[in-house]
Amino acid sequence: MSKFNELASWLPSLDSQTLDRLSSLDKDLEKFNRALNLISSTTVLNSHELHFYDSLVVLIHLLSEKLITPSLRVFDVGSGNG
Repeated sequence: MSKFNELASWLPSLDSQTLDRLSSLDKDLEKFNRALNLISSTTVLNSHELHFYDSLVVLIHLLSEKLITPSLRVFDVGSGNG
């Protein structure tokens, strides 16, 4: 979970369970990317920074401002700029 340790340092409000789930999601992303080309192969090593961080910052902001509740599911479908 090394690259997610860096993410945890940027977003200290993330608990270890969330970081573990993000790490698992990242492994699935890498696995399925080989077959489906979901993200650029040049961004796989920095996926925590390029594909997770921006979504998490927005989510944390929405929660902290009470614009959403923790029970609400929020999906970031990305911009598809590839």
